Amino acid sequence: MSGTTGSENTGIGYNSGTAPPFQQVLQADTFVGYASGTTGPVNTVSNSTVLGANAYVGESNALILGGTASSAVDVGIGTATPFNDYALDVEAVTNSQIDSGVVVNANGGNLFLGMTNGTHKFGVDTSGDVHAAAYETSGADFAESVAVRGQRSRYEPGDLLVIDSTRARRLALAHSPYSTLVAGIYSTKPGMLASPHKIDDPRPSTTEVPLAVVGIVPCKVTTENGPIQIGDLLVTSSSPGHAMKGTNRRKMLGAVVGKALESLPTGSGLIQVLVTLQ
Repeated sequence: MSGTTGSENTGIGYNSGTAPPFQQVLQADTFVGYASGTTGPVNTVSNSTVLGANAYVGESNALILGGTASSAVDVGIGTATPFNDYALDVEAVTNSQIDSGVVVNANGGNLFLGMTNGTHKFGVDTSGDVHAAAYETSGADFAESVAVRGQRSRYEPGDLLVIDSTRARRLALAHSPYSTLVAGIYSTKPGMLASPHKIDDPRPSTTEVPLAVVGIVPCKVTTENGPIQIGDLLVTSSSPGHAMKGTNRRKMLGAVVGKALESLPTGSGLIQVLVTLQ
């Protein structure tokens, strides 16, 4: 182990544990493979493990598998011949067929691929697009992440929401009967949540709520316009965030949020609603 000082290090392989021309201090590191070692500019590397020919580590508490660039490796689990364009190939093989597996493409095209019986069944490409035959989720609606007026803490799942006419792409609690600004319902558990923001943008969880626009969701309702029966068309009410039965056909065009899938004889409560804006 040349060009280094320190203790409790292990080197296996020709020139393992080598360091750049400047002095490196190694402590409790392990190097396995031809010319495996460290790279700068850090002067101290500790508690790291390096595996593979020409593999290098540049920080403490790291696990390095293989080198970089032309020395990069394909990692195989359950296979002796990992696909050469995948960084990771995990296979469960029966009768020469890949029954299940995960592969990560290192050269672009796909970030993730799932394979069954030798055929790709699921994938996420480098644009972030997801490819699959079908989706089964535990949610029951499609929702869109939209900003709300005032503090997000004032809103809760089941609230009936309307478009805020004072600012673009913002919602508010419904508060007047037969509002044609009705937008949808605050989703309790979206099956699919769409957002115009990037994946690491904090706004969906800090200033926005999931607006259910298609599907079946719980909704706050009131019987201020009469008992609600299964199949009733629902509109906004004077009770903030609550829907009521719609009975005035002249006012219902553009004011209906959906159809009741449960009944409510009296008072206010939470019922399942099929969201069908009309």
